[in-house]
Amino acid sequence: NNNNNSYNNNNNSNNKHWINFVPTSHVLRLPVSLLEEHFDDYPHHDKPSNMSMNMTQFDETLNQALLQSGFQSFTHNNNQTWILKPSITNRASGISLFQSYTQLRDAVRSTDSIQRAGDFVIQSYIPPLLLDNRKFHLRVFVLLVGNLTAYVHPDFLAIFSLEPYTNAPIHNTRAHLTNISHQHISSVQQEERCMRKLDETLQDMIQAKHVHTIHEAKQKVAQIQQRVYDIVAETIQAVSSELTFQAKPNCFELFGFDFLVDPHWNVWLLEANAEPDLAMAGDRLEHVIQDVLTSALHIVLQSYSHKFSYNHPNHDDTHGNNNISSNPTTNNFHDCPNAGTNTTSFVQVYERKGRSY
Repeated sequence: NNNNNSYNNNNNSNNKHWINFVPTSHVLRLPVSLLEEHFDDYPHHDKPSNMSMNMTQFDETLNQALLQSGFQSFTHNNNQTWILKPSITNRASGISLFQSYTQLRDAVRSTDSIQRAGDFVIQSYIPPLLLDNRKFHLRVFVLLVGNLTAYVHPDFLAIFSLEPYTNAPIHNTRAHLTNISHQHISSVQQEERCMRKLDETLQDMIQAKHVHTIHEAKQKVAQIQQRVYDIVAETIQAVSSELTFQAKPNCFELFGFDFLVDPHWNVWLLEANAEPDLAMAGDRLEHVIQDVLTSALHIVLQSYSHKFSYNHPNHDDTHGNNNISSNPTTNNFHDCPNAGTNTTSFVQVYERKGRSY
């Protein structure tokens, strides 16, 4: 990452193939874990490296990769759907759904035009909770600061497909993949149908007969929110214990975590994205993004101002003042919205204690 303020190595959190390795390592150390059920069925495998090989050689190499990954064999009359993701792509590039070995093989080969080398993730395709007969996932903004504190913004974005879900074949990816760049939005009306806040879907929950009252719908939203907080906290805990994630005191970074809610209101972590697209919220929800940025900046500058003031010769704690510097260029913190107050929308969910690497 070329941003000097971001973490030197965040592969553990946003490269998709780490979504299996890191939690697995974490669960081995902490058997009673929220993440345990998230990753049993999420194998990883390396793509065959020589795509010029003939079909027989390719099949042998792919079978070996599947065997090494622990991916279960396909069985006859098994209608389970799986989703294949290239590890390092974004905007839904190269993602495929499959139900057979042949479909998997064809998907891996076709993705070679996007990704010449690297890893894939295979995830069990989770049946989604439907609203207005459409699939959606949640985009949650997560701020990591220093070494290492995690915050979650409470305004969850619900990103919908534009195509109806019921009876949609797996090749109809616009019904199954809810990435907003995959929906080909062409009007303000479509943007509003595709991008909403989770707490704007209460009436949809009633109309879909998932709940009976607004009060019950609000309880479901609160339940989802708390579950997300817990999962993010444990995910960051898992990442922070890995030597390959280099948390630094003077770094911060904003991530976009994606979650899915299933028909039983279980919440599933799908992936974490570095450098999330903040423009995707559109004009109507621009105020959410503005609050994300303002609140994130407030937390970061307040944290660094506090650290700096207690190490600066001009610090005077006898009057409760944090005199950062007499140089006005270093006092920009005081010009920021909410500066000097405890006002921020983010919710702290995790803080690492102990050593840093």
